[in-house]
Amino acid sequence: MTLRLRIILALCGGMVVTLAAGYFAGTLAAASLQKSVSDAHDAHLLATLEANVQSRLAIGLSLQQLGALQPAIELERANAPGVLSIDLFSDKGVLLYSTDRSAVGSQVPAEWVLALAQLGRWHLQGQAERVIGARIEDDLGVAIGGIALTIDHEAKPTGGVRTPLLNALSHDRLVWGLLASLLAAVAAGAWALARVFRPAHDALAVLSATDVAPQSTTHGLAQAAWARKRLWAALHRDLDDGLAKLRALDRET
Repeated sequence: MTLRLRIILALCGGMVVTLAAGYFAGTLAAASLQKSVSDAHDAHLLATLEANVQSRLAIGLSLQQLGALQPAIELERANAPGVLSIDLFSDKGVLLYSTDRSAVGSQVPAEWVLALAQLGRWHLQGQAERVIGARIEDDLGVAIGGIALTIDHEAKPTGGVRTPLLNALSHDRLVWGLLASLLAAVAAGAWALARVFRPAHDALAVLSATDVAPQSTTHGLAQAAWARKRLWAALHRDLDDGLAKLRALDRET
């Protein structure tokens, strides 16, 4: 294997590793960005619903008097495909309003009721879904119920939330782009190596030639090789002449 081929293979291997590492890092970054955007979207939706409920309670209504909230949560659910359901329940665990109207009046999971004991947001993780929620308080800060969003684990941001990077990673064009970049880099590397090794190649051709006639070349290394070869030829002629004279003297004696 020639030196040039070894260098080309080394460059190709390095570029493959670099592109693979870049693709892997880009995929991880996109996945992290997607999760952050999705979490922010869900938190915003929960905060909007919580503010809606609290504003109605602030004018003196009770949880049982929020019938106008039903179409509001159904509209929010329709605009958020990743949200499986939106539920509003009492502190006793009775489901008061839900995007699944057939479930109204049933008991919510016990974990939801226990989560009302903590301040702020609460999160529950399942195998195929996750639940985020917030507790609803009265004027004294006592929990009187809660609101919960059940979200599909596979849900992804849609519309304006989705970024060009996520769009690129969801298609094969990024892979083809990486392969095209690799081929272009290999071609550029081979061309650069040919230019770099051209003087050495010309010099080697000069030293390997049987004649010593100067040839036109713009490479200083090749010109130096021709000068060195002419010097060697002259030295060989002088050496041959000296040996011939010595042999002549031997014959005379």
